[in-house]
Amino acid sequence: MTKRKPLYRDLDQRQHRPRRPKVKPLALLPNEAAETLRISRSTLDRLGVPCVRLGRRKVVYPTHLLRRWLSEQAAPQAGSSNGVMDQHEATEDHDDEHLDH
Repeated sequence: MTKRKPLYRDLDQRQHRPRRPKVKPLALLPNEAAETLRISRSTLDRLGVPCVRLGRRKVVYPTHLLRRWLSEQAAPQAGSSNGVMDQHEATEDHDDEHLDH
């Protein structure tokens, strides 16, 4: 017996309403920001990545601030590499690591 395909693919089967289009978030939660930057949560806190506090407890990382901060970190400063490595330096110590791509 084969399964029948739903007639209305754009309807949420449970609520019978049109699905909302996915919206890119304006800000990320701390764990999401750390995962996006591929660093740990503690490293995120230590590096002073720009964030916004909403109320007493909620902290979010606006995506435009994350992009700007990352660009600033990558920009070479006079007299220091500021952590920027060329391709050879970046892969030299990580020969055993594999990318998820």
